Amino acid sequence: MMKFLYLRAIILLFSLFTMGETIHAETPVCPPPAKIQKKAPHKKKHTHHHVHKKKAILGWQPHTPQVVVTIKPIHSLVAAVMQGIAEPQLLIQDNSSPHVHAIKPSEAEMLDRAEVIIWIGEIYETALKNRLENLEDNKIIVNLSKTKNVRLYPIRQGGFWGTGACQHTCDSCDTSNEKEGDCHCQHSSKDHSHEPFSKDGHLWLAPNNAKAIVTQVTQTLTTLDPQHATDYLANSKKIINRLNELELEITRVVTPIKNKPYMMIHDFSQYFDRYFGTDGVGTVLDASHSEPTPKFLRQVESKLTSGNAKCLIIEPHKSKTTQMLIENTGIPTQVIDYLGSDLDKGPDCYFEIMRRVANGLVECLQ
Repeated sequence: MMKFLYLRAIILLFSLFTMGETIHAETPVCPPPAKIQKKAPHKKKHTHHHVHKKKAILGWQPHTPQVVVTIKPIHSLVAAVMQGIAEPQLLIQDNSSPHVHAIKPSEAEMLDRAEVIIWIGEIYETALKNRLENLEDNKIIVNLSKTKNVRLYPIRQGGFWGTGACQHTCDSCDTSNEKEGDCHCQHSSKDHSHEPFSKDGHLWLAPNNAKAIVTQVTQTLTTLDPQHATDYLANSKKIINRLNELELEITRVVTPIKNKPYMMIHDFSQYFDRYFGTDGVGTVLDASHSEPTPKFLRQVESKLTSGNAKCLIIEPHKSKTTQMLIENTGIPTQVIDYLGSDLDKGPDCYFEIMRRVANGLVECLQ
């Protein structure tokens, strides 16, 4: 009996030993990790998409980006989208014209530190074009003039456009985004330039464009900063509601003066005129901002004194030309600052600018 038990014990030990070898043999052995080769970063040529990623940033992690906005009205809309999350920086803080603004060293540093830069585009901040193209290749640049649903119009050429001014025969005149009766275009077979500099850059002065800007900025920021996506979206809804209310408010304010023609020193009001039906009929300075000839000034004086224009909208700083026209014609004048130079920057600034434009026209034309 003892021999039998001893034999069974030997057989059991032998079975366990061979089973262990089998398990060990069938266990997969992991190969050594392959060496990962990182591609060297390379530069891309500047493109003209509305949101342009100059280069994918190596090691990028979602976070709240540093945002720089070029002008105060647009900064206001971006600040409203980012309210409670972060504050964007404003690039041009003085009263200089964005068309010809020379970048200061402090502004150059601001652009260098920025991760996202939001501007109208070369159709408005003309002097910034080369500066932005020469930045380090790690920026996201949002060109609002190329943003989806932003409506652009050609520059109103010439000094006098006439009532219901819409002399731009190259405009498609699709009024789907305009109020009925705002614009009646006549088409022509003549060739017209569609270069960027032929477009009017004052696009923020129409609420529909402001809504498109808010939508684009929200999409950009939620992509870069998904942890705050719900906050950006909630803010954007509030802004759209405010813009709808502003539109109704301004419509009521300008209704009494819709058919009263006015002139201005520099053309800024095309988007406002088309959206709300106000009646800008001409300018003293053309798109180049060059001084008018004596012959043209006499024509302007004739328009102002004959009643073809009921009022003259002037810039915050009067030029000698402006002062002479006022003295020679006795025309009512009103200062309108469509950039809000004297206003505090922030989420409310855009709304105050739009109210000032509306109230300024009413005060001058009533």
